[in-house]
Amino acid sequence: MRKILFFILLIVPALFNLKAWNDLRIIDPMNPWYDLPSKITQADITFHPKGAFMEVGMYLTFATDEYGPDSSVQLEAIYNFDLPANAMISDSWLWIEGEPEKALILDRWTASAIYEGIVERRRDPSILTKIGPTSYELRVYPLTSNTPRKVKITYLVPASWSVSQVAVPVPVTLLRVGWQMPEEVSIFTQTDTVWQNPTLKTDSLIELVSVSGSEYPVNIGKVLPMGEVENNLILAFDSPMQNGLFVNHHPNGDGGYYQLALLPSLLLDVDEPKKICFLVDYKGSQGSLSAILESTIRNNLSETDSFNIMVSGIEIKKASTGWLPAHGDTISKVFESLDDLINSYTVLPMLIAEGMKFTGNDGSLLIISDDHNIVSNTEANQLIQDLGAYKPWPVIHVLDLNLYYYGIWMGGRNYYGNEYFYGLLTRQTNGNYVSLRNGNDISQNLEELVQSAGGFISSFDLYTTLEQGFCYSRFNTGLIGSTAYLNRPILQVGRYNGSFPFKLILSGVYNDQSFSEEITVQGEDIYPCDTVARQIWSGMYIRSLEQSATTNELIGEIINESLENRILTYYTAFLTLEPGMVIEEVDQEDQFRDEALVHVEDELSPPAAVSLAAYPNPFSREITLKLEIPSEAYDENASLQIYNASGQMVRIIHLSDYPAEEQITITWDGKDGSGEEIEQGIYLVRYLSKNASKTLRIVKVQ
Repeated sequence: MRKILFFILLIVPALFNLKAWNDLRIIDPMNPWYDLPSKITQADITFHPKGAFMEVGMYLTFATDEYGPDSSVQLEAIYNFDLPANAMISDSWLWIEGEPEKALILDRWTASAIYEGIVERRRDPSILTKIGPTSYELRVYPLTSNTPRKVKITYLVPASWSVSQVAVPVPVTLLRVGWQMPEEVSIFTQTDTVWQNPTLKTDSLIELVSVSGSEYPVNIGKVLPMGEVENNLILAFDSPMQNGLFVNHHPNGDGGYYQLALLPSLLLDVDEPKKICFLVDYKGSQGSLSAILESTIRNNLSETDSFNIMVSGIEIKKASTGWLPAHGDTISKVFESLDDLINSYTVLPMLIAEGMKFTGNDGSLLIISDDHNIVSNTEANQLIQDLGAYKPWPVIHVLDLNLYYYGIWMGGRNYYGNEYFYGLLTRQTNGNYVSLRNGNDISQNLEELVQSAGGFISSFDLYTTLEQGFCYSRFNTGLIGSTAYLNRPILQVGRYNGSFPFKLILSGVYNDQSFSEEITVQGEDIYPCDTVARQIWSGMYIRSLEQSATTNELIGEIINESLENRILTYYTAFLTLEPGMVIEEVDQEDQFRDEALVHVEDELSPPAAVSLAAYPNPFSREITLKLEIPSEAYDENASLQIYNASGQMVRIIHLSDYPAEEQITITWDGKDGSGEEIEQGIYLVRYLSKNASKTLRIVKVQ
């Protein structure tokens, strides 16, 4: 059996700092400049709660026009999509001849080289890669006019927690791609003793129904016509929090992995009544808003809180002339009277002034607007000056729904739409400014702003331990530096060693008073979780490494962690192959600390006489090149030649300077022939003798 040797190229994130768009293309790889009709013909989405995170499975069927190219033409589907900022992809599947095949996870270069080689030989692969901080690309081959292809993408995403519900967005926008979207989407989930009463929420509540005989591990679901599905659709479960706290764990040897979700206001019993006046100046650019705002108020305000709503118009529409209690019946009546909150024109300055007069410094304002008319610093400064007549100002938060991408250059950066004005307004009132340009949807952004309106704890610290043991390697979401908002949930994942009870120590400064409070959770109050808990921790650990300085050691650790726990990174890829195609890998513990060869068994593969490996790769200062040279492939003029991306030779290493052995190890200091350090980028290392040649790509990073 002949073999191809593929060597590893690790690609730095800087090369892939791209922002994807949700898109589906179908092309002929032999004629890639022409797009063919593309569509998703079937879309099934599954949800499985895993504690602080939700596991989401997208089952998609890609197809082209059945009246398109001849069915003998083999096409390639290219699916680009974005996920929420803290999401992590944990699996990929491809259906081959009606049967699902689970993807391998490999280093990125090996996977890419194998995929391209297989496409050239007209075989069945798929490859899933990360191309930006939140952006991904799935490529599937082949697809014909009469043979659609089914795939599965699994990702883990932090859930949105409140005292009443645990929710995640349904990825509806990922289905609105190609030339034609699916006629319907099927949404499924699994209930148990912890996760109960799942409901779909948009402009109205959609009850799920029992299902049986499904090919997925689910027991409840709903089929919805795509034409009736709003982009703001969410799936929500009843919150399993007890007194503001939820903890689960997965044991592993003498320890394990844990997740917790907590609401500081409930856990510390320091909730203070909130007063929020919502100012809505919205022309409908992002679809319906009423249901999102109503759901946010219901889930994040309690009956001791108060609210009001004002809406732009020729006359400002007000829910009330005074503060309203956030009771369920009152909230229902308000939204019945205000209808859809959409106005065809903006009167934003008048609306802000009216809100300031109503609120004074008794409460806060939350502006929700898609206006983009206050673009210059002159206009913004004048408006800030005019609004000074209504001081003292309340705390003002802004949710900017406008995606106006024409920027005004001021002070060394671009400002988009009303961004400059909103920045002035929120900074001067100690509020927060959030834009849809952050990648989160309206519901997520609005919820975070409402949660931040309830006060905060400064110098906050969350320490976890065991009564008989300890916790370590903790990762938090929901904190801003060392600040914890009272009504914003904090999610933490970590590891433990020892046995329960579980202990939390919360410390910080609230209302100028320092505090420290200890809370004990008994073992019977800690919920079980499956092995996904380890994947979640691994994903958070990888994220922390990716945010650190790029070094060879860190890149190697990211890759090893990715391969061991199946979490997609910049440096790895999910690759699905036909049954019977075998990949033999070296031990993962040594894969990126020594030479790493990956062998793909294939009868069509040519023999490889010379072995050339490099580690670490990428490298920053020096790199070790290891050669295995059969005697017939070596002569006295053999050399290693190093070329840059422009094809210029930057260094030549004569092997006659080394002992003539079958294994030669060379350490290169990353300098060119004149002794100057080479620039970062991609380089080719080429072994050359009279009878053999071998080429390897390496990457130099700073």
